[in-house]
Amino acid sequence: MSYLYVGVGGSGAKLMHALVHLTAAGLLPSGGRELMGLLVDSDEANGNVDACMQAVGQYERCHKLNLGTKSPLFKNRLVVHGPWTPVEDVKTASLSSIFDYTRMQKTSPEDADLMDLLFSEDERELAIFEGFRGRPAIGSAIFGKTVNLEDSMWKDLYTRALNARNQDDVSLLLAGSVFGGSGAAGVPTICQVLKRELGENINKLRMGLVLLLPYFTYDEVENEPMQADPQAFATATAEALKYYDEGKFLELCETIYAVGDRHPAKMPIPAVGKKDQRNPPHFVELVAGLGAIRFMSGKETKQKVVSLAGRKTDNTVTWADLPTLEGMHPTHMALLQQFTLFAVAYHYVLYPEIVLNIRKPHAMFDQLGDEPRDKVGEELSDLDTYLTSYLEWLLSVSTPDRVGVDQFESGLVDVNVFAVKEKVERAVGDRKVSYDAWRLKKVEQSRGWLGGSGEFKEKQITGLFRNLDHRRKPNLRAIFHSATAEVHEPDASGAGKLVRAIYEACTLD
Repeated sequence: MSYLYVGVGGSGAKLMHALVHLTAAGLLPSGGRELMGLLVDSDEANGNVDACMQAVGQYERCHKLNLGTKSPLFKNRLVVHGPWTPVEDVKTASLSSIFDYTRMQKTSPEDADLMDLLFSEDERELAIFEGFRGRPAIGSAIFGKTVNLEDSMWKDLYTRALNARNQDDVSLLLAGSVFGGSGAAGVPTICQVLKRELGENINKLRMGLVLLLPYFTYDEVENEPMQADPQAFATATAEALKYYDEGKFLELCETIYAVGDRHPAKMPIPAVGKKDQRNPPHFVELVAGLGAIRFMSGKETKQKVVSLAGRKTDNTVTWADLPTLEGMHPTHMALLQQFTLFAVAYHYVLYPEIVLNIRKPHAMFDQLGDEPRDKVGEELSDLDTYLTSYLEWLLSVSTPDRVGVDQFESGLVDVNVFAVKEKVERAVGDRKVSYDAWRLKKVEQSRGWLGGSGEFKEKQITGLFRNLDHRRKPNLRAIFHSATAEVHEPDASGAGKLVRAIYEACTLD
């Protein structure tokens, strides 16, 4: 049985990216259910989609670790398809070609006149391979015509939904922005299509929406006559929310989450699409991901209620600010904190120790038994790759470059423990863009326990977390020694048994 998710556009992919990390940390309700995601974007080379799919691939390799049944780590299976694009040849596709406008003028002149009335010539001829350029009307028309549950990706979603109805719980969540192009066009259109098609065969269909309000901005993209205008985001959002209200989407859906930030973050690289549209992760996506977790728990009230979430101080987000299901805040925050400490300790201290000693007698390897060291080494390397990706995501979530406000202060972690800020240059087309950016500290091979490890200073880890005065501070020496403890669970084996020991050594209780 599956939790079902459809992420539309770059923001929908970024929320799926956040869900990957929240699932890795153990926040997704388990019960043996997998999370099936479908990413939808007319821009098949979208950088945000690519970043999400890379994280999914890294997660899948870690999911194969034999960690045992009692560990929350990488517990749920992920199946993510995409991106699904509305046409096969997106490079030449346009509104005119999809609706065969030339033929329409001859056979259905009234319909052609209507298209002339609704869309300018530039909009009719806009090639959609880099998205809808902030024009959701174009996307709505195209999605309405092309979404087909017989297509392989949609059919898989449909089949999983039918299988889940036997458990009387079909939970389907859609997400995207309300102010751009693909998300603004696709979420309401696809929601109505799926409600109509699935509702015919599934009586207890729970549908939810995550609507991402403006939370980023960017400079004008040079030499692009048609592009989304950040100055129009507020107006577009107001019109979109009015449409959701007048369209009675609260009757179609059990839950709607709307999440944004009044001070948008500046994107370092403006782009209309393709691989350059790789916007940094943002804390809004973390909050939206927690909303998705809440929806998938299935514990919503039957009455229509309005729940509000906010933060105490504008220029920070603390652990207490993160919203969760009622009664689950301590559990969910503890899982995120333990996973974060696990990622830092593993990447900067324990994995370098493992690399140096993988073929030598060592206390950490006692429980590996006769497991081939090459296989163990590969699995532990895959884990380090994933945890590096998580730390990069956490770093970005903790350091948004917000416009028109004091510098943002991370209230979750002290990023200086594992990251540094420096000036970088990137090539964008035929020009170079220079800006300040955070990066992870570099890892040099450790010279032994508490030996030199380059930029990372082991003893700084005691200050990793902020706003956690009531919990004990991390201690790497204690973690290192606890990581050699035997894991007493038959289902844990090989590299998974060692990983389990290290993870359990990172508890803050």
